[in-house]
Amino acid sequence: MRTLKRALSVLLVVTASLPLSALDSEPAVSFGHKETIESRITGEKRQVLVYMPDVPQGTKVPVLVVLDGEYLFPTATTLVRNLTGAGRLPAMAVVGVTNTNRGRDMNPGFQGEEFASDDAAARFIAYLCDEMLPFLEQKYPLSNYRALAGLSNGGLFLMYAFAQRPNAFQAHIIMSPASGDDRILPLFARSLARPGLGTHFLFLSNGDEEADIVLGATRLAKTIEDTRPPSLTYHYEYLPGETHASVATKSLYRALELLGQPDPVWPAGPAMYLTEMQRRDRAWTRLFGSYYAAPSLAGPGPKGPPPVPIARPLLDCLAASGRDGLAPFWSSVRNEYAPYFRLDPLDLKNLAAYLESQARKEDAAALRSLPAFPSPSKDDALNNYGSAIDLERGLAARIVMDGNPRDLANAASQFKIQGALPTTGRDGKENGAYRFDGKSNISVTGNPALQSAGSLTVSAWIRPRVPTAYAAWISQVRSAGWGSKWRVGFGASPNSQWGPTILATRWFDYWKNGDELPVGKWVHTVAVFDQTLATLKLYRDGKIAKEFYGIPAWESSTGPLLIGLQRDDGISYIGDVGEVRIYNRTLSAQEVTALYSAR
Repeated sequence: MRTLKRALSVLLVVTASLPLSALDSEPAVSFGHKETIESRITGEKRQVLVYMPDVPQGTKVPVLVVLDGEYLFPTATTLVRNLTGAGRLPAMAVVGVTNTNRGRDMNPGFQGEEFASDDAAARFIAYLCDEMLPFLEQKYPLSNYRALAGLSNGGLFLMYAFAQRPNAFQAHIIMSPASGDDRILPLFARSLARPGLGTHFLFLSNGDEEADIVLGATRLAKTIEDTRPPSLTYHYEYLPGETHASVATKSLYRALELLGQPDPVWPAGPAMYLTEMQRRDRAWTRLFGSYYAAPSLAGPGPKGPPPVPIARPLLDCLAASGRDGLAPFWSSVRNEYAPYFRLDPLDLKNLAAYLESQARKEDAAALRSLPAFPSPSKDDALNNYGSAIDLERGLAARIVMDGNPRDLANAASQFKIQGALPTTGRDGKENGAYRFDGKSNISVTGNPALQSAGSLTVSAWIRPRVPTAYAAWISQVRSAGWGSKWRVGFGASPNSQWGPTILATRWFDYWKNGDELPVGKWVHTVAVFDQTLATLKLYRDGKIAKEFYGIPAWESSTGPLLIGLQRDDGISYIGDVGEVRIYNRTLSAQEVTALYSAR
């Protein structure tokens, strides 16, 4: 087999808003390549269109092969990109098979009651499986999971392809199949019952136009329902209002959406705590060998979905099964679900400390007896679930704003002042704070203690001047360089909302509603993020303002600390900021009160 050396771009020219005179100067938008194959099997040059997603080097992706590629390739590629971007489908290559003689290649012949052994359809399936796909696998990182989609005559050909080579493709998407010879149905049914048939996905659809096509699709659906083996996942969808010409778009979208669906919610054990992302990850890893990549909103991140904090599942296990249920639950987590749970040693130590603070010493001892459960250390900065007060323990940053901003907890911290100016502090003295005018900020880098993925307490003295929607007086940038790992500022209604926002796979807002921060007066705000118990407590002037449950886990961040700015959408704070403290643990209510009283 010989191939042309040059791959040509398949171009989608955006012209809707351009005058004709501008078309020559405007760049085209490319979403694929054209490959030409000299086929020895069919004795002709054949062209295929290829879309390859942007994936990390070494990653192989499943492939969707679409017949009638000159018509369906743009649609299929757009749908794949849409579903992938929304987290509904793994990254997937699309191959559009263009036609040289559609009627010849897609209509199988017969010899008696069997398929003809050497007709155009037989050569076409051989070309797809024995020439085209091996050639593409040499040039592109394709996995061994293949899906085949066909409309009309293409749908008829898919029935033939399944009957002749049932394991060549793992998914078949048959859309509004054309009426063919009645002899194809029993041959198709026989292939369904064939021993050794692997795991398959089969999707069948039709609209309500053309009675012969509707009747043929209905007969095919009945054949599949009567003979399908347990290894076949089957979906049939009747799409009223769709014509033979329009049915492809909705059918492809629905088929791909079903192909990428997550594992079902499990009623018990560690699996019941898995998020939808994690259930997709398990399904995709098993089916495609692909990991779940969070939607692009969150930016580049670690491989796989964010882990679930383990504390709440362990607490639920104790409540439901007692201490005797801990060991099997723990074993299942470690051996079957470890990638999906946050097994951070400090979180586990925090959980034991929490149980002890609740007079549950026997439960804490049962936890500590589990295999590989971390032992406590005197150097641990554990969350404070008691009433002791120690405002130095776990202090990651103490930033004074006295005209010469510096970090008393870490002398290596570096400050970059952009437009912020010294002003009077809360004691009325000059150079006791910094003023931010909506265009200024101070960034803090060089403090490794701020890279923690664990619990956090953020304390800030502020004097708002002009409450602005979504403006943050303090935030930390994610490692990706865009978006806030967390931020504390005003809500959508700045005159009555304030609180934190966390950017995980989406933005999570935790606002105290109906609480107007005084303009022109100093106020002490504290956000206590408990990553062990997944709770968040807000304090204003030493008193609890609101508590939230079920906050998302976050990853560590090497991004800078920003005072007066958040980098989700670049909105700046207008007002003054005094001393800022950040702890790598939760402070107790007594400690927050002491911090406020220290002034």
